[in-house]
Amino acid sequence: MLKRIEHIYSLSMLSSCNVCDSNSISSVWHLPDFPLTGIYVDDPNNVEYRTEYHQELQYCNKCSHAQLANQIDPTFLYRDTYTHRTSESPISASGNAYLLEYIRGITGDRKFNQILEIGCNDLFLLENLKDRSVCQAGIDPIWPDGIALHENGIRLWGGFAESANYSELLESKIDLVITAHTFEHVTNPKAAIESLKGFLAQNCIFIIEVPSAERMLEQTRMDQVFNQHVNYYSVKSLEKLLEPLGFKLQNLNYNYSYWGGTQLLTFARNGASTFLAHTRNVIEQDYLSAINSFKNNMKSTSKQIEDASGPVYLYGAAQMLPSLLYHFSNKAINKIVGIVDDNPSRQHKFYPKLGLGIFPSEEVYDFSDATIVISALDSSRPILNRLLNVNPRTIIIPNGLI
Repeated sequence: MLKRIEHIYSLSMLSSCNVCDSNSISSVWHLPDFPLTGIYVDDPNNVEYRTEYHQELQYCNKCSHAQLANQIDPTFLYRDTYTHRTSESPISASGNAYLLEYIRGITGDRKFNQILEIGCNDLFLLENLKDRSVCQAGIDPIWPDGIALHENGIRLWGGFAESANYSELLESKIDLVITAHTFEHVTNPKAAIESLKGFLAQNCIFIIEVPSAERMLEQTRMDQVFNQHVNYYSVKSLEKLLEPLGFKLQNLNYNYSYWGGTQLLTFARNGASTFLAHTRNVIEQDYLSAINSFKNNMKSTSKQIEDASGPVYLYGAAQMLPSLLYHFSNKAINKIVGIVDDNPSRQHKFYPKLGLGIFPSEEVYDFSDATIVISALDSSRPILNRLLNVNPRTIIIPNGLI
């Protein structure tokens, strides 16, 4: 039976925008009993912490930012349960390689005195930029509490960006800030940015990569709304976030092979903006329309699964699979017999409260009689190539876009 630890809780519902502090926010999507993601367990029915929370997606009418209304204790999310490591994920590793080339292209031959990476994870970027910098520092709650010197000379803050001790962490003024797939998780991004005040060089460059709200809406990928992602940034809301420290947008790029198109933005402090984003403003109706289309897609997918002949398998034990299955019908979920994944660390595991085992593809007796539902949507292309080789009876892609 599910037990609940008292100190795990949802924070109060937000009443103002995380980016611009405006009270002009609208609730666009109610998600009761919304599951946590990225958790793999040995017994789906014996989990010693809460795994579902009432959730709500809010939209800011002033800066076009979107955010989750209820924010879950980040210590619980990123220290006690969250299993994601960049080096263990082929998609993340490929995304970081793309970002590294983007950074090298943007900065050219420039040498930096002090690089700061917010959300340094397993140090891939900092280690690969040591030849471009004198000092390197990283922040990430996966590292031990406080400040430590890594064996490779990188100084680390084991904690969250909002509370980093920059006076002791840094050796010089920061002239390059890098943050990749972190600020969507930060519970108070405005505080995290403002905490840098006084530690930035005048010629500092700020390079940030986060999922794109514009691309998410364009592709109706509303399965990308999940509990660990507190913030959903448009280009406009990112400009607003960096504005207090004098940063102006200089460049915008997209990695279309990662999350359907992550956005990579470069900001600089000196001078006016030299870049005009070729993206239209995101409005509330965009969210409402995308949510409605997504719901219809999930109804259609559920019906296809319900009517499928032969055994039905999910292919891809993705971190975010619980948030996708949340939108399937109960009848469709009951039709599924298991989850196929070729990552050994996930095999013979379960998601909390979901009694579907994860097993390798060689344990599927006969693909030719099976219906396969691609359940790791961000890996749809390589999974589809793999499935075409084994020739299952039917392949279902829930969103229809890859």
